[in-house]
Amino acid sequence: MDTTPLKSMLESNIDFGKLKKSTTEIIISAVNLHTAIPEFFNQNEITINHIMASSAMPIIFPPHKIDGIPYWDGGIMANIPLLPALSREIEEIIVVLLSPFGHNFNLPEPKKLMDAGEHLMEQSLVSSYQSTLMGQDITRIKDQLSASSYLRRKNLRRDIENIEPNGIDNIKNNENKTSPRIITIAPSKMLGIPSLLNFTLKQANRLMAEGYNNARQKLNSIL
Repeated sequence: MDTTPLKSMLESNIDFGKLKKSTTEIIISAVNLHTAIPEFFNQNEITINHIMASSAMPIIFPPHKIDGIPYWDGGIMANIPLLPALSREIEEIIVVLLSPFGHNFNLPEPKKLMDAGEHLMEQSLVSSYQSTLMGQDITRIKDQLSASSYLRRKNLRRDIENIEPNGIDNIKNNENKTSPRIITIAPSKMLGIPSLLNFTLKQANRLMAEGYNNARQKLNSIL
């Protein structure tokens, strides 16, 4: 599909000068097609090309190039990108899911081919999130985080080059660290594969309203 209208809309509505001045770090991800590794970019380097690359759903939309390198939607490899937050030792993380997978563990067994396909797609998207949770080792996660060249150049990635990743002291220090509190907000039911391509204003408003209500219920229940 032609993404030229999307690019025009984004350029008209995003002030990249203000974005760079944000005191809150904003990070987006995209998958490098040459290396098959997700990369993370923050507001100091984000341009229209980074946003287009980050939203380029494979097959549906064409890849988009950043500095001559083709990228796809970061959700393919890290649909719920916990690594940047874990590497910064954030104490509380709010994860917003677009399906009940990874949150609701009483999902019905698929009975039809379309249901099975939807389950398979959602499981593949949430797999990196589940793997990160199961293998949460913050010291080693820092070493695994693939930052963009800008983040490396500006030392915005927490640098552990002088720490032996497998050292005994490293392991002892890690044992004393408190795991971050992770709060998950998710819809109560599947949205359906057709919703992926429903870009109507009515659908967008419906999803935003549902997301707001889900978030309010979840956050009220834990306060």
